Amino acid sequence: MTTEKRIRPEDAEGYRAWLAGRSAEEPEEPPPSLSRTARLSVLPVDGTASLRRRLEETTDDYLLLVPPEASLYPDALQRIGAEIVRGGEPDLIYADEDAQTSDGARTSPVFKPAWDPDLLLGRDYIGPVAAFRAERVRQCLTADPTPISGAAPTYDLALRIAAATDPVVVHIPRILQWIPAAEDLGETDDPSASRMAVAEHLRRSRSDAIVEPAGT
Repeated sequence: MTTEKRIRPEDAEGYRAWLAGRSAEEPEEPPPSLSRTARLSVLPVDGTASLRRRLEETTDDYLLLVPPEASLYPDALQRIGAEIVRGGEPDLIYADEDAQTSDGARTSPVFKPAWDPDLLLGRDYIGPVAAFRAERVRQCLTADPTPISGAAPTYDLALRIAAATDPVVVHIPRILQWIPAAEDLGETDDPSASRMAVAEHLRRSRSDAIVEPAGT
């Protein structure tokens, strides 16, 4: 059984710190010597209404979406923060993941591909945990205010980013989050949610393509 410390989304909900190797306990304002600073908030995904409201009201630069059932690796926030302060203002940051059973066994590591918007149409390789630049997401929602997918909000937002002009997307090739194994969730993912998100993306793109289940 693993003894590694994990960060649950409810524990990280209040996390908001200047990203430059600074801790949440340090002063609210960054020192003048820091040339690149940004704010990152962890947002447990508990409903699309609260997600849209948080996006509209936040003064933070980035929001890390984390579903209630997921856990973050101990250094996940620091690694995501490092990509933000590296420069380039990434619009979307995602990382590899693993599934973990209730007894701590890791069962299904997922090593994700580099950013490929065409591949993203075929499957949701971003996963449920991802960091988004708040300003870019607000621009996408203003351009098309249709509701965010309730069952697949991270995938929905990733597709909106893919449709934006010259999106900057970063993949961190390291496992930074765990999700429960399918047998512990007691349910299986509903593929129709992903199909609906893709169908909305194609509508926004004015495409005549039809979304069908795999194997049909």
